[in-house]
Amino acid sequence: MIRSDKKAPPELIQNALYGAEQAVYFMVYAAVTGFASLYLTHNGFMSSEIGVMVAAANIIATIIQPLIADVADRSKKLTVSRLLLILCGVMLSLSVSMLLMIGRSFALIAVYTLLFTCTTAALPLINSHCFALNGGGWRVNFGVCRGIGSLGYTVLSAALGQLTALYGASILPGADSLSVAVFAAVIIAVQSVFILGGRRSDAIKSDEKDDEEYEEIGLAEFIRRNRLFLVVSLGTMLIFFHNQTLDVFMLQIVSDVGGDSSDMGFLLALTAFLEIPAMFLFDRINKRISTTALIRLGAAGFTLKILGIWLSRSVPMMTAAICFEVIGLGFYFTGMVKFIDSVMSRGEAVKGQAVFTTMTTASSALSGVLSGLILDRWGAKTLTLIGFILCLIGAAIVMALIGRIKNRSGSEKEDHDVRA
Repeated sequence: MIRSDKKAPPELIQNALYGAEQAVYFMVYAAVTGFASLYLTHNGFMSSEIGVMVAAANIIATIIQPLIADVADRSKKLTVSRLLLILCGVMLSLSVSMLLMIGRSFALIAVYTLLFTCTTAALPLINSHCFALNGGGWRVNFGVCRGIGSLGYTVLSAALGQLTALYGASILPGADSLSVAVFAAVIIAVQSVFILGGRRSDAIKSDEKDDEEYEEIGLAEFIRRNRLFLVVSLGTMLIFFHNQTLDVFMLQIVSDVGGDSSDMGFLLALTAFLEIPAMFLFDRINKRISTTALIRLGAAGFTLKILGIWLSRSVPMMTAAICFEVIGLGFYFTGMVKFIDSVMSRGEAVKGQAVFTTMTTASSALSGVLSGLILDRWGAKTLTLIGFILCLIGAAIVMALIGRIKNRSGSEKEDHDVRA
């Protein structure tokens, strides 16, 4: 690893910078995915058509995420931060072009599908950037920073819910463009401070290649070594089906119980806000409760949430059901990110995160295909029932198998932390 006489910034600054990166990314995610249904409905698309577009975006992202991760693992020049900036450039071009589009058109279908794809594909890189920064000498708390990400989602969802209720969905392309531009600026700021502190953007790569324990592996070898993890990832795919349904089709679901776009914005914001305590406190709780137990708790929280939404008959009842999110995504997502980094060998770092995110993306594709069709034919109650059944099956798979995945990280402390 390259060192210099320059000192890294204080840990508070390190966490504030990476937390800002997470926050602005999830603002982009809220604007592009959370309000996709509202924007596309405004432009004349039906729920089934929106579902196909979302599915196509997620299928493309599912294919390219492992490829991007492979590039990040292997390339000396295309580091994680540079790949993120490339995605930002593409996303900004697409969102700006949407300012010129009105109504149904093939161009809007293509542009929004690609924008959705790029937004989704950036997530594993955002997660991996934390470990790259830590590998270069920083001490970033992923759980806290991911909680700041949820706070960013909360703020923008609530704001856009009110703004779209007042001014209509036509403001969304401008919101997309602004949020992507700020996202790129924050990435540049984080990397500039990192380098000025005497670190190189590829410091983690240099350090690993000098380490005798580091072994660079391809995708085929990764699959061979991690078959049980892939089965658990399939469970994750089933669990996250309802999550994507709520992200994209919350407007239709809340409308079924008498709500409107402002209620949609509030519920999306509440969902993200309730993730924050578990993420902020994850490391403290993890000292007393194992990572695998927290992942199981998160799976249970997801299941109870979608069950409650299915049973809801009013906006207040739905609000109460969403409160189960306090033990849902925060524990599950943060736990899985830490678990993957703990149990896998160093040469598998980005690929493991990418497979986890790819499964959530594949779930989004499945949800996109089915959710729109189900909404148009059978309504929101049938959709949430199917989401509950799939989540229950996925949770059972994860709970049964997560403790059987063996640790290959070589760290006794991490092995203790992820015990079943």
